[in-house]
Amino acid sequence: MAVFDHGMDVAAVGASGAQLVSQSATLGRITGQVTQIVGDVGRNWEGFDKLRFLAKWHMHVPSLQSVAKDVATMGTTCLQNAADQGIAST
Repeated sequence: MAVFDHGMDVAAVGASGAQLVSQSATLGRITGQVTQIVGDVGRNWEGFDKLRFLAKWHMHVPSLQSVAKDVATMGTTCLQNAADQGIAST
């Protein structure tokens, strides 16, 4: 990787942006998979402890979805800025 005192390594920032978008999708898939597993547990468990268990997971889902969205936004920001820099540099 090059050392910069200003500007951008367009290829590196673009690659990082693509990785961030990909990891965002991975976060979404993992959240969905864990939700499915937690649902399976809920169908095989009764009582107050089950309700607390389910509520605890479902309390975290919105935060995880928000993080996934923010990571995707970071990725698209990198991609857009790299594209803009590429145009400006030509």
